[in-house]
Amino acid sequence: VLFAHSPASGPMPARLYAPAGGALQCTKGNQYGSECSFACHDGHTINGSDRRICEKDPVTSLGFWTGNETKCERK
Repeated sequence: VLFAHSPASGPMPARLYAPAGGALQCTKGNQYGSECSFACHDGHTINGSDRRICEKDPVTSLGFWTGNETKCERK
């Protein structure tokens, strides 16, 4: 996972984007505690995590997204 550094909040995980053929909705954007849900459009099947959460590593204090990369594949 790539990280973008924000002086006010420290290292945050890379922003998640909707996969091709799908949609993404997040509760708090790219902030700690945000929950992002993925859905695929008709004719597509989800591959990967359908929900990811932004968390902070207790050892390194780096932000990361739980789960795996999400893709929507044509059926």
